[in-house]
Amino acid sequence: MNILICINNRVLAEGLQRIILDHVTGAMVDKCFSGRDGTWPDLVLFDSRERIDLLKKHYTRARFLCIDVGLKDTDLAWLLYCQGIHGIISPELDVKMFGKALRAVYEGQIWVEQIHLKAVFGEGTTFPSRGRLRGVSEQDRKIIRLVASGRKNREIADLLCLSEPTIKAHLSRLYKTLKVNNRSGLVALAAESGWTGEQES
Repeated sequence: MNILICINNRVLAEGLQRIILDHVTGAMVDKCFSGRDGTWPDLVLFDSRERIDLLKKHYTRARFLCIDVGLKDTDLAWLLYCQGIHGIISPELDVKMFGKALRAVYEGQIWVEQIHLKAVFGEGTTFPSRGRLRGVSEQDRKIIRLVASGRKNREIADLLCLSEPTIKAHLSRLYKTLKVNNRSGLVALAAESGWTGEQES
């Protein structure tokens, strides 16, 4: 199992490398602090300061795990549903479970801990059917797609030539209509229906 650590915090990267080498049998670990190196890793460990789109472009055969360094719910949802990463490692994870997470993702599984499931989906979130989602207005479709692509309210307002309070009002109404608790739930719903980009399908 070849692991590449793409974290610009050198102390954290060195610590992760040492933990993996000491506790994960058969693991080979390298670090990359800027740009692409010449390796072809099986797994890439990164944090939210790294550009996941560039990492995925550089390491096309790898599976990706994000080290959670205080991610917001919307960022978690965006990484899981829009960027298709393979796991999120929480700060609370102990060394034994960390090794288990690496092995699970290497073997093709997705690693999402309970704490992250709650953050992404919210308590008691229920998703409507795709048919109901298809029934939303054209304007709402655009807003949902822009939210799913990671755009902030101000950016959405600028792109659609609307005010930021208008976007907030649209989102509040959509949360109630679609029975999601927050922006993260809307992103998850969009992903479930294949709405993970800004372009119409």
